[in-house]
Amino acid sequence: EGLPEELYEKQKKIANAPFRKRMMIAMTRVSKTYDENEMFDYAVQETIKAAERMQEIDLESGRFSDSGSEEYGNMESSRLP
Repeated sequence: EGLPEELYEKQKKIANAPFRKRMMIAMTRVSKTYDENEMFDYAVQETIKAAERMQEIDLESGRFSDSGSEEYGNMESSRLP
């Protein structure tokens, strides 16, 4: 299993790799760990959570909406003069 120093050296190589290579390594590990249905279900759950959070945040100003409205059609009222 390795000493912490050996693990550090292995991870250091990955950490110093270009972003694209790190993402390929990560996706390979994920696809070996989870099947397609698990990944899809996770993506759906996280999308729902993100949508719920975004309903509370005014997308333009980044502030929480005071009205509690779920509609963002009229963003003019949130703009500063």
